[in-house]
Amino acid sequence: MNKMLSITLVYLVLLWKEVAPWTDYQTVNILALTRLKNNGSVDQEVVVLVNDAIFAYFERRNKTFVLRPSASAGFNVLEDSEREFCMYEVLRGFSRQKEYLDKLIMETKAAKPPKVSPSINVYSQFPVIPGDPIYLYCYATGFYPGDIKMTFLQNGHPFPGEAVTSDLVYGEDWSFRVFKYVAISPLPGEEYSCKVEHSSMKKAKTVIWRPAQQSSLPSWVLVVCEVVGGFAVGIIVGVIVSVLMWRIYTALTKKPMVR
Repeated sequence: MNKMLSITLVYLVLLWKEVAPWTDYQTVNILALTRLKNNGSVDQEVVVLVNDAIFAYFERRNKTFVLRPSASAGFNVLEDSEREFCMYEVLRGFSRQKEYLDKLIMETKAAKPPKVSPSINVYSQFPVIPGDPIYLYCYATGFYPGDIKMTFLQNGHPFPGEAVTSDLVYGEDWSFRVFKYVAISPLPGEEYSCKVEHSSMKKAKTVIWRPAQQSSLPSWVLVVCEVVGGFAVGIIVGVIVSVLMWRIYTALTKKPMVR
C-alpha cells in the first residue's frame, strides 16, 4: 500500500498539469451495475461515476479501469483507499490515457457529458377488470446519466402501497433503462400516474394512466339483454316475412272480373 501511494504521489508531482483538470468535478462513486449487451446477455459491471455520469468501468480480465469512450470528467473526491486504488490503476496506464485526455479536454473544452431525457411508458400487465389486482409499470429508457427518480401517484397523491424498482441497466450505447411497478386494484374513475425526475429535464414529466372504461352491469344482465334482443329481432323479421308472403298469396289468388 505504501509503495502504491508513493507511486501515486510521484505521478501527481511530475504530471500535475495533466491531473489538475480532473479536480474540476465534484463527486466520484464506484458502483456495481447490470449491463445488457446487444446479444441479450446480462453481465455485472463495476463502474466509476463522476458527477453521476459513467467515466470508466473496471475490466476484470486486465484488472484495470478503462475509460468510457466519450468520458469528459475526471476523478476527484474519493475515500483514501479508493483514491489510492483508482488513481494507481489510472496512472499505471497514463502513457496511453494522457494523450487521450489531452485531446478530449481540447475538443470538449472540459465540458461535461451530454444529458439525454428518458422516454417514459406506463402500462398494465393484463387487461383491466374493475376491482381485480394487476401490476402497473412505469418504464424509462434511453436516458443519461443514471440519476433518475420515479414516483407513482394515485389520484394526484403519492401511491400508498409498496413500489418495486428494477436494477439500473445500461446498454452498449451507455444509455440507461429502468422500470418500476406497483400492485393496484383499479376502479372506474381512478387515475394513476408516474412522475419522473431527471437531471436532463427542467421540470418533472408525468405520464397518466386510467383504467379502460367498461360496463358496470353484471355479466348475466348482459347475457339476458342479448337473448331478449335477439328474440325481438326474430319476431320483427318473422312479421315482415309473413306480411310479404300474404301479399304475394293474395295477388296470385285474386281473379279478374268478367262482364
